[in-house]
Amino acid sequence: MEHKTKKALKIAGITAGSFLAVIILVVAIAAAIIFSPKRLTPVASKLLDKYFPGKAEISSVGITYWKTRPYLGIDIKGVTVYDGMEGSPYDKILEVNSLAASFDLKSFLKENKFIIKGVFLDGTHANLYKSPSGTQNIDFLLPESPKEDEPEDTTTTLIYADLHEIAIKDLNAAYRDDSSLISAVLEKAIKKSFPPEFINRIDGVITF
Repeated sequence: MEHKTKKALKIAGITAGSFLAVIILVVAIAAAIIFSPKRLTPVASKLLDKYFPGKAEISSVGITYWKTRPYLGIDIKGVTVYDGMEGSPYDKILEVNSLAASFDLKSFLKENKFIIKGVFLDGTHANLYKSPSGTQNIDFLLPESPKEDEPEDTTTTLIYADLHEIAIKDLNAAYRDDSSLISAVLEKAIKKSFPPEFINRIDGVITF
């Protein structure tokens, strides 16, 4: 009798485990469909056009866990920020093949805070330029000083950075300063993963 009871409990446990696995699989598939790049990319592109101060494009946006675990993450492919500055020698300020950022889902749902926990870059090309007059091709990205009589916006989602991991692979950057006649190039800087306090220790080749 005892043997039959143990066997029944074992079968029940296996059945419950299998049922739970199926439920998890169904939820995962549903989440993948709802948050698929096919659905998210058009939404992200519209938001980019509406709120980004310059001209930019993205190829695809999706939700990821494998790249950013143990946190949920946003996986962006094909990021391009164009250089609209007159007189700049570059046509693009930034190109990124793959950009992923992990965030704290609990803080986002409970407190409307978007806390970035990690940043993962692969295949980045950046071009920075400063004109003889001192203006830069990234000036439009710099935050403006708030006006004294401007009311505080309390409806927007707050964005914070609490970085636990930064991973950079294949970083290339060019800098040209025509006001001081200085230029520099960083090629193939590769660092698999490092904590934020070591962000200035990126291995690469710098040419002046």
